[in-house]
Amino acid sequence: MFALSSARSRAIAAGALGLLLLAGVSTTAAVDRGPGVTLWLSIGLSTAAFVAVATTVTVVILSTIRPLAALRASARAITAGDPQATAKVSGPEEVASLARDFNAMTDALAAKAKEYIDTTNLTGVTLLRVDKDNRVTFLNDAMCQFLGKSREEILGTPIVEYLHPGDVASTTEAVRQMARSKRLARGIMSRYITPMGTRVTEWNGYPIFDEEGRYAGVHGTGRDITERKRAEDALRESEERFRTLSEATFEGVAIHDRGKILDANPTFAEMFGYELSELIGMDSLELAAPESRGLLRQSILSKRQEPFEAMALRKDGTAFLVEIRGRPARYREQAVGLTAVRDITARKRAEEALRESEKRLRSLFEASPDAIILSDLNTNIIMVNHQAVRLLGYDNAEEVIGRNSLEFIAPEDRQRAAENALRTLQTGAVQSVEYTILRKDGTSFPAELSASSIVDAQGRPQAFTGVVRDITQRRRAEQALQKAREDIESRVERRMQQVNGYGLTFRELAVLHLVAAGESDKEIATVLSISPLTAHKHIANILEKMGAASRTEAGVRALREGLLD
Repeated sequence: MFALSSARSRAIAAGALGLLLLAGVSTTAAVDRGPGVTLWLSIGLSTAAFVAVATTVTVVILSTIRPLAALRASARAITAGDPQATAKVSGPEEVASLARDFNAMTDALAAKAKEYIDTTNLTGVTLLRVDKDNRVTFLNDAMCQFLGKSREEILGTPIVEYLHPGDVASTTEAVRQMARSKRLARGIMSRYITPMGTRVTEWNGYPIFDEEGRYAGVHGTGRDITERKRAEDALRESEERFRTLSEATFEGVAIHDRGKILDANPTFAEMFGYELSELIGMDSLELAAPESRGLLRQSILSKRQEPFEAMALRKDGTAFLVEIRGRPARYREQAVGLTAVRDITARKRAEEALRESEKRLRSLFEASPDAIILSDLNTNIIMVNHQAVRLLGYDNAEEVIGRNSLEFIAPEDRQRAAENALRTLQTGAVQSVEYTILRKDGTSFPAELSASSIVDAQGRPQAFTGVVRDITQRRRAEQALQKAREDIESRVERRMQQVNGYGLTFRELAVLHLVAAGESDKEIATVLSISPLTAHKHIANILEKMGAASRTEAGVRALREGLLD
């Protein structure tokens, strides 16, 4: 067994040995005295010797077992999570030495454990151990700070008291799964109710079993990932919004990393004739026509944000014109380029058609024999053609543009012109209104103005357009015509005073006068302000009343008979 090295053990052993020797001597002496004495003396001394030896052995065993039991209790305390547990140094020298070594090991283990816990506290990692009933048996300072309570308040309490109600069932099930699998579990997400509000943690844990292999609890390490989770949720929501918007837009949208396509919307894929899966990973330069690849490469390298036009290439090889706009963006936690592509083929055709139309309109505008003036809703002139400049007596359009159009109307007509401008806004147009127009040199002339409003796509007036025509010659012709009419009527009146044997009316005599002058039906209608059909009917009546076969005969007879001057 053990060497008897302690003084106490050696003393007990010596006493027992002395009793054995004494028993031997006494037995010898008793033999000399007689058989009866010898028997009882031997029995007494043997019993005393046995008791002494038994006592010695018991003392030795107890002095060894008790320190060993203390060592075992300390080992169990350390296993249970108390690294400060130590064994009392006592017993035989070998056992005491073993206890001292054990305590030294315990101190070293405690120092290492403290160093580990201090390190995890610095990193923010939380340590936690719960028993089989999910009651907290150990936690570090970081876990105390996370829960906002002291270690004494937390130890022994069920960990579910701190869990978010919505995560109790899932976390409990994760622990059960861990116990059943007897394996390390990673990435367990749980929400906790803390003084900072609801926080999200990510746990790694492994199950603990006792000496008999029975489940004894869980040891876990965790990290507060609330901010990371919020960032991930925000990023996910941002990507979802981007996906929703990009799929709803009529533009092709692609995300690229230095030209390599990472993602795109369906419009982009359809525009280029590819399946979306074919585009992922493709170099965007492959989508540009050869003549535009240099421009596209430069825009990628310079991270150009201004829109530019380029020739794109479809999967089937056909080229089409696009407008490209790019900007930097964040996508899945990396810096990327976001590019919007618009097929502008139809727009370019429309623009070209518009330019051609404007060119034709400009030609008609400038070639018009009438003066054309465009003005804003305040009647300020914004455009004039060459005929308007000439009509107003100016040298160039710049002298007219910007001035108010009412300045060119005689003062006595301006109020009426302003009223007609308002009526144009209300009705859309005013036709053939006569005004007196002023030239640059101060002279005036009569003019006829027709105006209309220019409206936008919603039907809202944006400007006026006016067509001005100089009616000086027409006024003179009208005056001459009036004079001629008055002269004819005067002559007819004189002849009416004479005998009229044919029964011709005043109007028929007026027509006969013009017939004798050789005028046509149309010319007669113009002079008398009647229709050509009416003039023709008058002539037919004249021929019938005079019994003449032709216009010429009627005219000649009227002159010969003195019906006409």
